[in-house]
This record gives sequence, structure tokens and C-alpha cells, in this order.
Amino acid sequence: MKKLMFMLAAIVCAVAAQAATFKWNTGPLSVPGGEDAITSENGTWLATLQLFTDAEMNTPVSGASGLTASTPSATGGLGNTVTGLTEGNTYYGIVTVTGNYGGKDYTISVSDPVSIKFKTSGTTQLNFSTAIANAGGWPAGEGAPEPTSGLLLLVGGAMLALRRKQK
Repeated sequence: MKKLMFMLAAIVCAVAAQAATFKWNTGPLSVPGGEDAITSENGTWLATLQLFTDAEMNTPVSGASGLTASTPSATGGLGNTVTGLTEGNTYYGIVTVTGNYGGKDYTISVSDPVSIKFKTSGTTQLNFSTAIANAGGWPAGEGAPEPTSGLLLLVGGAMLALRRKQK
């Protein structure tokens, strides 16, 4: 019985050794339109990593954890450690960062997948800062008109139309 338990323990260790982990991050991010680093105090932030097994991004990876991050680091980056992947495989990742700053919602989407080839030992690091810079950073925020402003414009336009009909 002891031999069987030792054999099962060795198999579990061998399977666990095949699981790869890697650390990913967005690189430093500044608040939209400014130079201050993002922090938990100046907005709400969420980075989401999507992993695929093919470059065409048709087959999402299942069973992985660590694909979201919401607490900025001291340098204003978002990141996490992904577990549950197979060492030696190539995966393709894209990242989307959303934030609410100054009452406005912002999104950075990196649409071109970054190839991730895991090393046979050690930890693979993946930094999306270049991809985010190439995506253009935060778009300029455009405020949506308030409902009352739209209503006032509609009433004013209707009054002008009625005035022209009366003449």
C-alpha cells in the first residue's frame, strides 16, 4: 500500500511540474490625459487577459486562472500570475484595460495577439506596455450629453419648426 501511495504522489508531482505559470502586466499606465500613474484612489481599473491556443483567436484557453487584475502597482501597472497552462505550448494573448476616471469610462484594447511561448523552466514574463502604446493609449474621452440637454434641444427645435409654420 505504501508503494502505491508513493507512486501516486510521484505522478501528482510530475503532472504539477508540467503546469506552467507566467506573470503578465500592462506596464505603467497614466491617468487619461495626464501624467499621474493610475492608482486605486484616482479611479477604478480592470485589466483582462484573454488567452487563445491559436493565432486567429478562435479557441479560447479554458482552466486558466489569474486572467484579471484590478489593483494597480506602485508604478501604475496592472498584472497577475496565470496558472493552469501546459509548459512548452504556445498561447496567444490580448489584453483590454478599462477604467473610470473623472466620471468617464475609458478603454484600451490591444487587438493584435501577443505570442507567448513558455520556457521549459523558470517563469515567463509578458509585458503588454508596447502593445498598449501601439494601441494609442487612452482615447480622448467624449462626454455624452445629459438627457435634459437633449430634451431642451428637441423642444427648441420643435418651437422653431412651429414658428416657421405660423408665418
